[in-house]
Amino acid sequence: MKKIFTLLIGIVFSITILNAQEAPPPAFSFKASIKDSKGLPVLLRKISLRITILQTEMNGIAVYSEYFTPTTDLYSQVDIQIGRGTVLSGYFPSIDWSVNRYF
Repeated sequence: MKKIFTLLIGIVFSITILNAQEAPPPAFSFKASIKDSKGLPVLLRKISLRITILQTEMNGIAVYSEYFTPTTDLYSQVDIQIGRGTVLSGYFPSIDWSVNRYF
């Protein structure tokens, strides 16, 4: 009986550890403060954003690109979920974050 109990505890621990090693999230939050060309805050205005994820370096290959049209808040900020915009190119879930650096 004691061996069965120990085995069950081991199985529960194993399942817990495997569940803790989940895949990367399907999206992540990004918050930005928006200013115009003169450096003044853009308040309560609809803007357009294009987010592109580049592989290896800042001038690297574009592996994913998407488009957003959020509205700034009273503090000139927008909060978006990268991975949930209108896709322009690529497939966000296929990015292997462990293989390269991304910008």
